[in-house]
Amino acid sequence: MIPEEEENALLLRVAAKIGKFGAWSVSLPDGKHRWTEEARQIHGVPAGERPDLGELIRFYIPEHRALIQSAFEACAQEGTPFDLTLALDNRAGERVWVRCTGEAVRDASGRIVQARGGVQDVTSQVEASKRLRDSESRNLALFENRHIAMLLVDPGDGSIIDANPAAESFYGWTRDELRTKRIEEINTLSPARTRGEIEDALRLKRTDFQHRHRLANGDIRDVEVLSAPIEHGERPLLYSIIRDLTQRKLAEAKIRLFARMVETIPHPMAYINCEYRYEVVNPAYASCFGAVPEDMVGKTIPDFFGADVFESEIKPRADRALSGEDVRFEAAFQFPAYGLRWTLRSYFPYTDETGSVIGVFSHSIDITEEKTLAKTLLRSQRLESIGALAGGVAHDLNNILSPIVMASDLLELDLTDKRPRELISTIRNSARRGSEMVKQILTFARGADGQTSIIDFNLILKEIRRLVAETFPKEIHYTFFDCPHPWSVEGDATQLHQVLLNLCVNARDAMPMGGRLNVGIENFRLTEGDAAPVRGMAPGTYVRMFVADDGEGIAPGDLDRIFDPFFSTKPPGAGTGLGLATSRDIIKKHGGSITVQSEPGNGAIFQIFLPAEPRERADAAPEPAGPVVPGNEKRILVVDDEASIRSIIKQVLEAHDYTPVTAANGAEALVFLAEDPGGFSAALVDAHMPVMGGVPTIRAIRAIRRDLPVILVSGDTQLVTPENVKAIGATGSLSKPFTTQNMLHALEQVLPVAH
Repeated sequence: MIPEEEENALLLRVAAKIGKFGAWSVSLPDGKHRWTEEARQIHGVPAGERPDLGELIRFYIPEHRALIQSAFEACAQEGTPFDLTLALDNRAGERVWVRCTGEAVRDASGRIVQARGGVQDVTSQVEASKRLRDSESRNLALFENRHIAMLLVDPGDGSIIDANPAAESFYGWTRDELRTKRIEEINTLSPARTRGEIEDALRLKRTDFQHRHRLANGDIRDVEVLSAPIEHGERPLLYSIIRDLTQRKLAEAKIRLFARMVETIPHPMAYINCEYRYEVVNPAYASCFGAVPEDMVGKTIPDFFGADVFESEIKPRADRALSGEDVRFEAAFQFPAYGLRWTLRSYFPYTDETGSVIGVFSHSIDITEEKTLAKTLLRSQRLESIGALAGGVAHDLNNILSPIVMASDLLELDLTDKRPRELISTIRNSARRGSEMVKQILTFARGADGQTSIIDFNLILKEIRRLVAETFPKEIHYTFFDCPHPWSVEGDATQLHQVLLNLCVNARDAMPMGGRLNVGIENFRLTEGDAAPVRGMAPGTYVRMFVADDGEGIAPGDLDRIFDPFFSTKPPGAGTGLGLATSRDIIKKHGGSITVQSEPGNGAIFQIFLPAEPRERADAAPEPAGPVVPGNEKRILVVDDEASIRSIIKQVLEAHDYTPVTAANGAEALVFLAEDPGGFSAALVDAHMPVMGGVPTIRAIRAIRRDLPVILVSGDTQLVTPENVKAIGATGSLSKPFTTQNMLHALEQVLPVAH
């Protein structure tokens, strides 16, 4: 066990070390100096070194040396004690604040024989005191601020102890008037609630509040109060900062109104910061990605559009907006929820109070329909132009083909050898095929005429087969399945031709590397209890058309939208999205249904079901045949601007005992007719001629001789309809190119009218 005296000495050393307290002594009059280990460390002197009295004085900073010098001398000479707080620079060059104390020691005779005292490192206390003084100075300056209202409140009774100039300006009372008030006179809360909030602030349970304060003029203002306890003398006070929230509240109300407007606007809107992150997104914007606004806020544009689209399409324009430019542009984007859509997008820069751009407002309008309609209009105009061109081309080609057809008929009359007759037959059949192709081009260029009749499905299939054979890649192998006796369906053959051709073209596009195409028709009967191939399909008799391919197939997510207008699975610019939608509408107008089955990689099959009567289609009237009645030298007026056609018609009529008179245009024909009005039995008038066309020529003929049979000749099938023929005033019609039999029988049908 340590003796008590040793233990006490140990405790003193521990206390001296912890408290940074050292002791010193100077014997008098020789001036020998002694100090403790702690005193040596405070001065930064190496162990074993003992500076003299003069060097010890020089440790103190120059402005404090005279103080410590005079205090030590008064203590050593007169016995005056001292207690000073001074600064010294230790051997290491560090500034140290010390509390230096001293007293005199006398001998039995009363003579001063020693000066002794203590030295303590009080640097931390001095610096803390300085910080406190600085803080008080700053607080005083802050309190006297003329821009931020502040109050000192006694939490005991709620009285206002002091108010700064800004509070005077805000409340409208003078500083002295505010000092006479209690906080309840300003706050609109009840006294009990005001007391509760004072207690919360005093215990730091809450430091921020939102109140409504009264002003001297009676106005009520929304304010934010930041309140915290401080020590003022020996009592606690509440230091309160008051900020006027009236304008902020109004702004927040406007923001809420604006936010509500943004939420309800059907156009996609968003606010994007300088890091391309979404900060505000309205529901319309988020719905494009199958998301809600909360899913997008905080994420970047590439997170939703993809890095490639962002870098190539969005970032260059967003950067222009971030540089302060209003940016508007049109672009097509692929959206998860809506597919490929054209949008008109606007980027507007947003600036802070300093005018610096800190973000971009994005607004977009879906213009897909307008774009598609514009393309459709352009296509319609182009088709209209093609139609006009096709009419002229058809007229010229028919004028070329007509002599070939009739000449082959004439040659065949004079030949008996089999070989030449076969060659002539080939020439005639090729000319007829050319004529059919011209009619088909003209029909498609001008569109459907809306006429209905009993559909010849095998003829449609034959025409589609010919188009496929002549235009589809050779890598596509096709098979067509006709029906020997299809049931009767009344409809528009041109429109059904369009539907079937569109399905075949889609199948071709689904097989870019080649494949197999199957197209066919068949009779189909659905009885009670059978599984209907199409939902809602009633039992009955139908004609089924189908188009099947083994191409890329259709994704499951696209099957439900495949017939929607403007939806297309083709790349941008490769399709309008109207083909299948139009096909569905045509089939619905015919009372039928269209369906599709497909799997990715396994091709697709489209089926069309048209309600039908279970009877065969009546065959069309065959081409006139049989013996031709001789012309008996009847005079026929032939009016056509093509010399080759006039020549061949003249030869054919002469070969059949007619007397033809030819005219190159309507004016020339009228001269012949005026010279001998009763000398003609009939007239063949071409519809399209220079100088005087077919229609005015026929009307002029009617003015000269009303009863003369007139046959209108044209390659335009729309012009030679019964309605048009009657309206023009003609007796009959003849479509170019025509055979000898066609022309002679047309004459036979009108000539009896004249006799």
